[in-house]
Amino acid sequence: METVMFDEKANKNMHLLSKIVYIITKIITIFCYIGLAGLILCLIVVPIVLGHIDTKNSKIKVGDKEYRYELNKSEFTIYDGDDKIINEKVNTNIDLQEIISKHSSSYYIGVVESVLGIGALVVLLSILLLRHISAFFKNISKDDTPFTNDNIVHLKKMAAYLIIMTAVSIVSFSILNIVADLGMSVNINLTDILYAIILICMAYVFSYGYDLEKKTVNKK
Repeated sequence: METVMFDEKANKNMHLLSKIVYIITKIITIFCYIGLAGLILCLIVVPIVLGHIDTKNSKIKVGDKEYRYELNKSEFTIYDGDDKIINEKVNTNIDLQEIISKHSSSYYIGVVESVLGIGALVVLLSILLLRHISAFFKNISKDDTPFTNDNIVHLKKMAAYLIIMTAVSIVSFSILNIVADLGMSVNINLTDILYAIILICMAYVFSYGYDLEKKTVNKK
């Protein structure tokens, strides 16, 4: 099918810019995969590490041996009997020992695992979003026109993933806030919602451009 062509310079600039954006999105996607792998590793390691800590009695179990720890405003100390085996300086204005001892280690495992799980889900959704962004700009860098049916689909899916990511963040942290009583304020990311609206509008503009091209070709 024939397409409406840009002038040569505009066409070349469009292809060049699209290739640059495509490469950037691919690089960001790689970092997202690394971040996702790190979060999954933390999901595995955190229960193992925190499972050996008795926060109520300020004890750490390693193998068959138990160690006592103290954590206050100025230092973190681990004792083997009466002997100090680790002593590190801590600079804080709050008594961490008092805060930590309020709940059992299973509580903290649940909270940390929930936060990491939410983070992993958001990163996964970001990867899916980036896949459509990269595919969108890859199409533009190769085609003579950006107004294709594939690009319209990519724009709509980008908007959908942004809305899903915003909804997941709000709902997940709201539930976690209530269950864990974290006292965190849950903020609605209006920027992502605005981006989603813009992408939906762009999808309709591209759809209109696609229809105009078809009509132009049919008239020839």
